[in-house]
Amino acid sequence: MGWMPEERELWKTILADVREKTGLSFNWMEFDTKDKTVAHAVLPILATWVATVPSDPLRHAIYTKFSTPHAYPFINQLIEWWQREDFELCVNSLTQTISSLAKELDAQRIWNVLRARGKRRSIDYLLLVKLCAFPKISKEVKDLIVDDIHGRDLRAGDLQEISKVDDPRIRDWFESQINSSNRHVQVLARRIRARRMSLPSGVELSKAPPDRARELFSTEVDLDSLITTLSKLHLDMDIEIPQSLGNLGFLSSIETNRWLKIGPTKSNFIWLRLEDVDTVELVITAL
Repeated sequence: MGWMPEERELWKTILADVREKTGLSFNWMEFDTKDKTVAHAVLPILATWVATVPSDPLRHAIYTKFSTPHAYPFINQLIEWWQREDFELCVNSLTQTISSLAKELDAQRIWNVLRARGKRRSIDYLLLVKLCAFPKISKEVKDLIVDDIHGRDLRAGDLQEISKVDDPRIRDWFESQINSSNRHVQVLARRIRARRMSLPSGVELSKAPPDRARELFSTEVDLDSLITTLSKLHLDMDIEIPQSLGNLGFLSSIETNRWLKIGPTKSNFIWLRLEDVDTVELVITAL
């Protein structure tokens, strides 16, 4: 884990405290707080240690244990820790956890903290996008995001988060970037535009992944290379390529990690899954 000897000893002390107070004994980091019983027993004890742990990596180890739906009772403490932290790993861990746990009754407080800080960290956009879902502050948050996309030099990851926000001003900005020199931004712009498209005939979202026992071929390719790969499969394996795949623009409208099923053709199904904004997994299965 790369900890210093004193950090390892302190973690042993924390585990001993857990064992003494709960009767539960764990080896090092091997306890899963996504288990409700474990979370309810262990998280209150870990919370008491945060203020006294001087080591950034050790606090981060504690914070990761709050990455569970069962940590919601600690949302106020998580926000307090998040306000005080400046160690990047800790900030990122806490931001991700707060984003996953936050409910509407927490939104105003989180929004107040973000506004009061002024300067935004890149990870803050994950939280800002979450706050857009809460009606009482949604307009204010979206206004800030719109100002940022016009006035700040945002990272590709920031823009990827922002692209999830349903707002006509944000959609218009992304569509204006369709010819951007930044390939990542260009791909995001194509995705925004493609959201207006419906799936072609013969293409459907699948609730289940392809049956790998019937797999004939699989690969991962850049989205821009998919047509070339399909054409090669047609020549090399006599795979029939439906007309619906003549224009792959609709792919940009699909959420990542969702399987699309195309076919059947005369002898196979074609499956596509976006891994990220510009990489696609292609699988061919027999009928």
